[in-house]
Amino acid sequence: MRESLVFALVLTVLAALPVLAARQPAMTDYAAHLARYHVMLAPQRPFLDLYYGFEWKWIGNLGLDILIRPLAAVMPLEVAGRVAVALLALLLALSLVACEWALRRRIGVGSLLALCFVWQPGMLYGFLNYMLSLALALLAFAVWVELRAWRWRWIPFLAVGVVVWLAHVSGWGVLGLMVFGYEWNRSKTWRAFLAPWPLTLPILALVFGGGSKGVFSYGSNVLLFKQTLWVRAMKDSVQWLDISSAILIALVLVAAVAWRRIDGRLGWGALLMMLGSLAMPRHIVGGDYADYRLIGSGLLAACLAVTWRAPRWAFYLAALPFLVRLGVTTETWARQSREIEQETAGLALVPQGARIASVVAIERGQWGFNPYEHI
Repeated sequence: MRESLVFALVLTVLAALPVLAARQPAMTDYAAHLARYHVMLAPQRPFLDLYYGFEWKWIGNLGLDILIRPLAAVMPLEVAGRVAVALLALLLALSLVACEWALRRRIGVGSLLALCFVWQPGMLYGFLNYMLSLALALLAFAVWVELRAWRWRWIPFLAVGVVVWLAHVSGWGVLGLMVFGYEWNRSKTWRAFLAPWPLTLPILALVFGGGSKGVFSYGSNVLLFKQTLWVRAMKDSVQWLDISSAILIALVLVAAVAWRRIDGRLGWGALLMMLGSLAMPRHIVGGDYADYRLIGSGLLAACLAVTWRAPRWAFYLAALPFLVRLGVTTETWARQSREIEQETAGLALVPQGARIASVVAIERGQWGFNPYEHI
């Protein structure tokens, strides 16, 4: 038991490798996040004020925007951004271990497979606030399980719900689904529907004007789009490896269901997330790929629900998909980071305050993520 826990904790540290290998995190949205942090933190903005305004509001999408402030106070902003992303990867990986430990007091195949979803498409796109809220939701779920016998559990979760919502509203929804699924597995009565009520305090912010504004939209060719998202459930940079990985995870989950090796305490929540990805619009309250985010979260939770007591050799073998995919992500980030530094070297010659137009060509059939879209 101790050996498996130590092994899992070592893997959580390795999860930060892509950030250590790349001076410029190769996430699609990362450059836009970093630019926003600069606008937010710049003490004097004579040129920025010509183009940007900044106003704080209580919305469910402030995760790293809040955390970057103390980091940037003690180190350069670009370093703080890298540190924040590395800590996010560590926190998400650690939250997986915490969930399985809280549920079963051991580390098994489930959490090792779930580690494949630390660097899921939501992370690689750079949905930083959502990924932080997902990590917090998983940790909060682990605490919910640990405190299951405490009658006053609802008191701290009034604040927990607000914290997760403040990071990102979608992570708050994921936490609610996991709590409901856990309680439904225990009783399968109407009480399960009321169990998540301590998490509902952020509804007041949504009702009284603190929520994000935006349209709900499924886009065109909805069925084809949903199918494409599922094919790209584990998209990274190597198409055959990503599709093979998704097929492998699917086979494991199907086998676990067939052999009754699924822990319903988390399995119900995973099922609701995956079904929710089919019902969820693509655009919701100003965010894109709302449905795509639920696919990665649902598969992550489904892997955590696998309860197979594997022999030692199979336990260690279960880490192989994560390690292989982590190596590919690390190599891709190191290469793209060098390319980004070469491409942006000329910015040092651009006069401050100048207007710049950028054009990025993206091939329709491109599989990997393009870090240049917002550079």
